[in-house]
Amino acid sequence: MSENRLHFHLGPVAGFVGSARRTRDVWAGSFILSWLSASALHAALTPLRGDTERVISPFGVDQDPTFRAICLKEDRANGRKTGEPTIRPFLGTFPNQFILSAGSQHAKAAAAATKSVRDNWKQLGAAVASFIFDAEIEGSTLGTLYPDARNLFMSQIHVGDLTPMWEILTVVDHSEDRWRKLPDIGNLSPMALRKLNRWSADTAALPPEQTGALCTMLPGWREISAIDGGGSRKDERREFWAKMRAALLARRYPGAKLTSDWECLDLRPTEQLSAPALVKRVFPLLPEETLVKIIGWMPLIEAPELPPSLNEPNAGAQLLQWAKHFFFGRMNGGEDSPSVAEPKGTTAPSPKASRHRQIMLWPSTSYMAAAHWLEKVQRQAHGERARKGLADAVEKAAWPLRVAERTLFVKCTSIENRSVLADVDGACFFDTSVQRLIRQANERPAGKKSVATMETVAQCLQAIYDLPLDPDDENSPRIGAPAPIYAVIHVDGDQVGKTLAEYPHYRAAISGALADFIGAMRGRNNELGIIAESNGVTLYAAADEIIAMCPLEDAIDLALKINDTFDDKMKAACSPSKAAKKEKVPDKPPTLSVAITFAHRQVPLTWVLESGKRLLDDVAKREMGRAALAIEVLDAGGRRLDWGANWQSPNDPIKGLSRLLSFALGRAPAIGSNQFIHAFAETLAPLLLDDPTLDFRARLEAMREEPEVPSPSEQVSVVALALISHLFKEFCKDDETLKDLTPMIAGDILAISRGYWKETENEKFCKDTQGLLSGNGLRLLRFMVENWRGDPPVEVNP
Repeated sequence: MSENRLHFHLGPVAGFVGSARRTRDVWAGSFILSWLSASALHAALTPLRGDTERVISPFGVDQDPTFRAICLKEDRANGRKTGEPTIRPFLGTFPNQFILSAGSQHAKAAAAATKSVRDNWKQLGAAVASFIFDAEIEGSTLGTLYPDARNLFMSQIHVGDLTPMWEILTVVDHSEDRWRKLPDIGNLSPMALRKLNRWSADTAALPPEQTGALCTMLPGWREISAIDGGGSRKDERREFWAKMRAALLARRYPGAKLTSDWECLDLRPTEQLSAPALVKRVFPLLPEETLVKIIGWMPLIEAPELPPSLNEPNAGAQLLQWAKHFFFGRMNGGEDSPSVAEPKGTTAPSPKASRHRQIMLWPSTSYMAAAHWLEKVQRQAHGERARKGLADAVEKAAWPLRVAERTLFVKCTSIENRSVLADVDGACFFDTSVQRLIRQANERPAGKKSVATMETVAQCLQAIYDLPLDPDDENSPRIGAPAPIYAVIHVDGDQVGKTLAEYPHYRAAISGALADFIGAMRGRNNELGIIAESNGVTLYAAADEIIAMCPLEDAIDLALKINDTFDDKMKAACSPSKAAKKEKVPDKPPTLSVAITFAHRQVPLTWVLESGKRLLDDVAKREMGRAALAIEVLDAGGRRLDWGANWQSPNDPIKGLSRLLSFALGRAPAIGSNQFIHAFAETLAPLLLDDPTLDFRARLEAMREEPEVPSPSEQVSVVALALISHLFKEFCKDDETLKDLTPMIAGDILAISRGYWKETENEKFCKDTQGLLSGNGLRLLRFMVENWRGDPPVEVNP
């Protein structure tokens, strides 16, 4: 029988997941994509009697939480008793593609997979449409007031049987080995060649002309008001979206007395969305019975499942106990977290909080940027009055802002010294955001009351900025304002698929190691997991791919922990003891590439995700030859700084950067100053790349050139190390304890100033002793020092 491999791909990944205006959108996009793909595989296996042994990729699907949950859903729907408890995975865990051996049933399997995607998407879209357009407002419904909008919404969800959002690609080949031997194909797989032509019947089904302005989330899509044109039509469009926000508020807070100054956290006044974007944004609000019917489980956590305590002494411990169960159970697809006993005397922050559904776990970018600043504010015993004043002022301004982050778990703000401020919308910690709200209120005819309340917020916020770090010393430094920078981390394995293909007898060991790796990241065995322990939040985690966000202060340390964990798992899996007799052992285990994007909190999240993905693919993998860490600084003007190094680079510049941070924030602040960078540039001018604005590839190429040195017999590294040592001694001459550390610190400064890369062909490091240096490593160090608001890290000595 012919093997007939079926290759299935569902996209667009970047277009759907990466198009996001808030962190919840990233989670929603990745979860929907994972759910649709896993459902497609289950449907494709139906003609094959559900035989998971036929699945070639991803390996070990029986252990994937999303796929297991779908199998259980279908078993129960068909009356089959499984004996397994309900699985409710929270994160997207299944990739957007699969390969299976379909034999003579390949056509039926492909058709079943395609139909599954279309049917599930249409059901979810119809449920969201009903939720929105059947909401009662002003004695009517949104659908009655705007029937054209509902029609446009549904036409963007499906046209007949086709779903314009999705790019569904299927390819059947008879033999992968034979395919690779075809001339001019090279290393392209059948699906890779198919994806060169991005046409599919579904994507081509979208009507060429749609009324309305452009969607503010998904490029190329139209918002759904069906009100086109400018002038008075523009005002009509604003009125439509105002009524849309009112409908969502009514659904989110049923029975609450809503006023005009209430903030709709599910749809901002500046947002006008298309149907697919609204599905991403709104589907978490659907009733539990609707989600269970369509998806098979409720992929959410609701506020009543959380310990509602805020001011009790043991509130943090209770939340930690709950979070451990949550990360262990829900993130890995287990049963619900067990209930946590409420301490006596505990009260929720508002009588409305217990009645209204709160969606869990997505911090705003502002909250993440302010996390360690907030930790410091909560620790100040003398700041209780100021903290309560700000929380009360925000509640008066708009109650939803007061509980915007209530169901959030960020370790540094949630455990020790947890206060009422842990729940406040992160934007309220930044004076620039508060002043913007005041200006917006001033522009409204009836905004005087809102201006007064927001001005009170501004005053209370300034009172917190003015708190002294030492309450007994009025002249001590003040807490000050939070820094507006947070980090997004992209992680991807290097050539994992290639290793699995070349060493089939290692597939079980490597796949098991990948499962262990992701479990360690997400949390298991009643532990939070590495990402949560580092104050991060996982947005997507499947196999060897991760998207997470964390405070700036934790990013580099978290990247090191992720790589070390992956490296340990892969080395153990690829050890000779895992091989059968006479089986070839992999030359080297799979490696990991990581990209860190330090972004301003107000840079559109879509830009941040797109830039981080490019940094991972173009810099860490392509330019640096994989097994690398690449870092960038992103603001509204684009990428203003980047730096990178391989994990196994000579002199270990990544750990060197971490060590330098500990000294720059401790005993040697001079090395993180502007003055030191200027002196470095002047002193080492003949050895430095003179154009720091070059992109990464051009800079690497230029850094390979050999500069002139004082003596041909002296290597650049020798000259540079001597000059850097002299600079360090000059800038830190007042601290005698640093003299013995001069060789180490100077060596680390030289290491982060080097340009490292790999020759992709032979995986060997190029010689680095004669290349030009770059000041970007020190510029990155200065940037992190300027935006550091947490406690100084412990000094790290080799």
